[in-house]
Amino acid sequence: MLDEPTAGQPYDEALRLAKRIVENPEAFGPAVLLVDHDMDLVRAACAAATVFNFGKVIASGPTTKVLEL
Repeated sequence: MLDEPTAGQPYDEALRLAKRIVENPEAFGPAVLLVDHDMDLVRAACAAATVFNFGKVIASGPTTKVLEL
């Protein structure tokens, strides 16, 4: 689980971390849970996204579709 892992980091560092997040499950098998408000990072790192509002799921599915809402 990563909770806002790029807070305070420059944009290019955030995108570099996004690439590493994508590589991790491919190399080692486990999933990665990313909690973040940085939608560029979410878009680059996540195949699927779930959006909560005060504990209720308001959107879930492929990241590109969820971010279109």
